[in-house]
Amino acid sequence: MFRDFRFAFRVLAARPVFALVAALSLGLGIGANSAIFGLVDALWFRPLAVPHSSDIVRIYSVTDQDREASFSYPEYLDLKNARTLREVVAIGGRGAMVVEGQSRELHTLNLVSSNFFTALDVKPALGRLFTPRDEANADAPPAVVLGNSFWERNYGADPNIVGKQIRIQRASDVLVTVLGVLPKSFRGLATGDDRDLWFSKQEWARLGNVRELEQHGRRWFHVLGRLAPGASEKSSNAEIAGIASRMADAWPETNRGRRAVVIADLRFRLQQAGTNGVALLAIVLLVVLISSVNVANLLLSRAGARGKEMAVRLALGASRARLVRQLMTENFLLGIVGLAAGLAIGSAVIAILPALVAQPPGIYRALDFQFDLRVLVFSLVISIATIVFFGLAPAWMSARPDLVPALKGEAAFGLSGRRWPIRNWLVVAEVALSMTLLASAGVLVRSFANTRTGDLGFARKQLLLVTLSSDHAKPVLYRDVIAHYAALPGVRSVAAAVRAPLSLSGNGMFQRVAFPDRQEYEIKYNSVSRNFLTTMGTPIVRGRNFEERDEIAGANSVVVNERMAQRFWPSEDPIGKEVMVGGKPHRVIGVARNAPINAVGETTEPYLYLAYWPNFESEVTFLIETQGNAIALAQAVRRELKSVDARLDPLMITTENDLIAFSAQRYQVTAELVASLGALGLLLTAVGLYGVVSYGVSQRTRELGIRMALGANRSDTLWLVLREVATLGLIGIAIGLPLAFTATRMFSTLLFGVSPWDAPAFTAALIVLAGVLMAAGWLPARRATGIQPSSALREMR
Repeated sequence: MFRDFRFAFRVLAARPVFALVAALSLGLGIGANSAIFGLVDALWFRPLAVPHSSDIVRIYSVTDQDREASFSYPEYLDLKNARTLREVVAIGGRGAMVVEGQSRELHTLNLVSSNFFTALDVKPALGRLFTPRDEANADAPPAVVLGNSFWERNYGADPNIVGKQIRIQRASDVLVTVLGVLPKSFRGLATGDDRDLWFSKQEWARLGNVRELEQHGRRWFHVLGRLAPGASEKSSNAEIAGIASRMADAWPETNRGRRAVVIADLRFRLQQAGTNGVALLAIVLLVVLISSVNVANLLLSRAGARGKEMAVRLALGASRARLVRQLMTENFLLGIVGLAAGLAIGSAVIAILPALVAQPPGIYRALDFQFDLRVLVFSLVISIATIVFFGLAPAWMSARPDLVPALKGEAAFGLSGRRWPIRNWLVVAEVALSMTLLASAGVLVRSFANTRTGDLGFARKQLLLVTLSSDHAKPVLYRDVIAHYAALPGVRSVAAAVRAPLSLSGNGMFQRVAFPDRQEYEIKYNSVSRNFLTTMGTPIVRGRNFEERDEIAGANSVVVNERMAQRFWPSEDPIGKEVMVGGKPHRVIGVARNAPINAVGETTEPYLYLAYWPNFESEVTFLIETQGNAIALAQAVRRELKSVDARLDPLMITTENDLIAFSAQRYQVTAELVASLGALGLLLTAVGLYGVVSYGVSQRTRELGIRMALGANRSDTLWLVLREVATLGLIGIAIGLPLAFTATRMFSTLLFGVSPWDAPAFTAALIVLAGVLMAAGWLPARRATGIQPSSALREMR
């Protein structure tokens, strides 16, 4: 075996250009595969960084509208009694201001149940974490646990941070003592969920609104559990369903029709990956296939040059199995070099992946893409499969030369006499795969472009959003803020709503809505001022908008979206219909156009708008339409807010366009990655075609020389070669088109505003591919026209 490797090394070292091109082709495919798997693994596949993560299940509240809804804290306390779960924990996300001198910065926080860290067996990097014993000590000073990323960014990884105090501002202004720092490996429930600050229920009583933890309808907690010994996902589901049923009976006003399900954490992650994860992995595997086919073609071309060597070995008594083993050893060495190059490329790409992912406006998101053991093992498996795929067939064919012709120095494998040698079919396969990649990339790029320019259901305006929540909130105070904002230079209009579309809070508020002769439904809503829809640019398609008369105390008007009108009054005019919203009668006055609630491209669902002032809430977002760049007014609106009431502080100041861009990031990342993979596949295909055409020209030197000696001119020779290129390209494209149609239809859920069979995208892919193929074939075709007839005729003697 050692002799095989030593000989294989000498053979490859003697042909450095061949070895470099083959290894680089493999390296590009393996590197792309490693990077994409690193992305998909970090976003979806990687389990929670806690011991025995396979025991963890997620519990979701379920309604007809939402299959993965959260729970309220009282509901969590009921779920804790489940016998099939050894531990049940709750975690809910919020935001708060960290005050340092005159600086105020919005940071993310998690409120967790007191058993959260002990149940998940999370160990601190510094200090200690919350335990159930802390909840019993009501006199203890308020404490906070820091996320590792926050500790590094804001405090330079200070090893003496434990015991220091931080000023936190939310509903109230509190000095909290640092209790500990989380380990670097633990980032909450998902990538990018490394919250800056972690509090227990006890601290929330001082910092936040304690009523949020007492009301059954305030659902903002994720609930997880560990399966008890002997319990299964099925048995736990049965018990949790029973608990949810009892809660619905006990609290019909908030829980009627609400169910609960248990799902294993791994299964949940696979479902979250869905089409997006599968599409990315499938597309990158196409690149691996193209690179493998490329190397197989290079080996086949090289086999022709080594035909005499193989024939001599066979004539001297070597078995074909011995030759195959030697050739596979060479292929294995190529694969090792390609793997090394691929790992280096993959590691470099993974390092720059965070730059491709949009950050939430005004909030730092700690992304965690790692080139870890999981990525390495996956890369090794793909590399081994690739070596077998690209190496076995060429090695088998190389070990079976036609002995007599080969010993004479003629074609070793009879390939030149075939109308369609295997090399041509491999090129056709490359072209077909490349067509699939390019068409997919084109459709996805068009989809992403639509998120920036297409119709969303509201206008793309310069809108500055100022979000705040205050315990001192009163309608007169917020009206005063609106008046001050409206007086600022460059402001066109100012509207108010509880939340803006696509807001980072998820806008998952709902009201219980009852219809005559129908069951009760939970329907998402927003409370808005009368000029909100006008300011957003969402048109009323039927009826009217809110007016001043709808904003007086006791008014009962409601505007619904098109989806709600279609679902509940499919063959009737909804205007004037009466519904019970939150137990109070309301009358439909208008139908607004459908618009996204949480994310660009989401499935449209029923939605309703209530008038803000009769349904006043302390949480508010002011929407300021400006003549120029909206963000330029950020400092001015902050000053005006303070001038109205010094106690008011914005939780966030951002623009609606920034929210749109962040919401559409999955379209952006997918388009960027697939476009890059398409370009890589196109490059590999061009290299493969160039190699095949060059080899074909070298094999046909005599034929072409004779043709020119008999009167064929250079243009005839050029066309003869290019015609073969065109034939290969056309057959490959003909095979690739149905593959591309199938691929784009499979990931149609990733598209926004374009058809899976988008004509402009497919046309562009065809033109680009045809152009690159002809360019790749042009150089060897030009070289063919330089063949001297006299040289070719001398070779015939």
